[in-house]
Amino acid sequence: MLKNIRNLTIAGGIAVLAVAAVPLLTNAAVTTSGTTVDFGQGGSKIYDDGDLKIETDNNMWIGAPVLLNVSNSMQANGAVRLGNINTGAFGGSQLYDDGALHIQGTGGTVFLDDAATLSGLVTANAGLTVTGAVTLPAGSITSAFILNGTIADADTDGALTGASLAADTLTAADLAAGSVGTSEILDGTIADADTNGALTGAALAADTLTAADLAADSVGASEIAAGAVGTSEIADGTVASADILDGTIADADTNGALTGASLAADTLVAGDIATGAVTSDEILNGTIADADTNGALTGASL
Repeated sequence: MLKNIRNLTIAGGIAVLAVAAVPLLTNAAVTTSGTTVDFGQGGSKIYDDGDLKIETDNNMWIGAPVLLNVSNSMQANGAVRLGNINTGAFGGSQLYDDGALHIQGTGGTVFLDDAATLSGLVTANAGLTVTGAVTLPAGSITSAFILNGTIADADTDGALTGASLAADTLTAADLAAGSVGTSEILDGTIADADTNGALTGAALAADTLTAADLAADSVGASEIAAGAVGTSEIADGTVASADILDGTIADADTNGALTGASLAADTLVAGDIATGAVTSDEILNGTIADADTNGALTGASL
């Protein structure tokens, strides 16, 4: 250790030390050769080969009780070890660069006491505890940094869209009651199984149900409103006797198109014939008997 240096002057490129009472150098002479100052303590020397260099074969101490000021950049080719500011003892805190900057603290703890700006990748091998606000560059948090299942509604700020969801992952449990409206349903995708038998006519737009929407034999009397079936709803030739309520065919319904072939044999009675409706043309020749005349015939009828 070098102590009691009174002053250091440079003359002609040679460092000249004025030394007063140097007990550690009692048995060793300080020599100069060219621009080299050799302290006679093994390999300790100062020299200038274009750059000022201080070399030692052991530890070098610079005792600055208040402040050591380096006015320009300083390079350390190994780790910079930091001693305890109270005891001077080295406890493991150091800085070094092996392609990435490493900051190691005593006991593995590092404190950044003031606001700090960290650019680039930051890796905390033993965990990172933040007690103040952290401002991160936009887009710096990716899926890999987010613990699965920890994103809550408040975190999304209403900004998530369908593109944020993996295909086929949304289930009924994810939907609030009444949250799916017609705008959320793809046209033509509602199947029978989706309705659970709960759809009524109110769910259909007026005049939109067609024959293609009806299963065979699905329309019975209960589905037809009274008086709602008109001629246009009945195909030609589709109404048979079994479909006609007995005694409901009126003259207006026949449109004058009925013939004797439409009557069952021996079913026409006097009550079915209007007064004066039977003339000679309607009577089969030779079929009038005495009983049919009721004594009303005169010679004029013969």
